[in-house]
Amino acid sequence: QSILKDMAASFLRNFMSLTDANGYTNRGEMFVFSWDQLVKLAPHLKEFNHENKAGKLLDIGAGDGSITARIASRFNEVVATE
Repeated sequence: QSILKDMAASFLRNFMSLTDANGYTNRGEMFVFSWDQLVKLAPHLKEFNHENKAGKLLDIGAGDGSITARIASRFNEVVATE
């Protein structure tokens, strides 16, 4: 399976950035933090949850968006860019 993903990403790389090709083939997924770790970084987020949502989340350098997707349900609006 890894070899197929590598081949697909190499082919896609002819038409898009490496980051995009990796995103389309689910390669290089990152996990930087959990919600608890994010709250340690930004304590004011502690009061927010799936029902009581925070305002806007801007994720600059979102990569394949997997990290953003994990926390998006706690925000009213999410904007992500790579």
